[in-house]
Amino acid sequence: MNGHDLGSVSFLAHDIFKSWGKIKKYGPYDIIVIDPPSFQKGSFALTKDYKKILRRLGDLMAEGGEVMACVNSPTVTPNFLIESMAEEASQLTFVERLDNPAEFADIDPEASLKVLLFK
Repeated sequence: MNGHDLGSVSFLAHDIFKSWGKIKKYGPYDIIVIDPPSFQKGSFALTKDYKKILRRLGDLMAEGGEVMACVNSPTVTPNFLIESMAEEASQLTFVERLDNPAEFADIDPEASLKVLLFK
């Protein structure tokens, strides 16, 4: 739907915590999108597990790669992502927060969907 040449794009549907080896084998990656489920009890603890993913970025990214870090929990602010990235993947720097589409409008921008770009 977005016009990508599917012959040059790969989509991997893996449980990241059980498939580090498989995921790393296909890398390194030019862009990594981190978009965990917000409301999946028992399978993803946002503040703990998000940092586990960030710690592994160095093993997965190509030189000059980018990360699009997303979180849709109203309980964390954009600073959670910025500070966690600085702690766990200090080779990356915050570039910008992307604007949300109208469907994700919220009375409190700090509680709404957060999509941040890092390079």
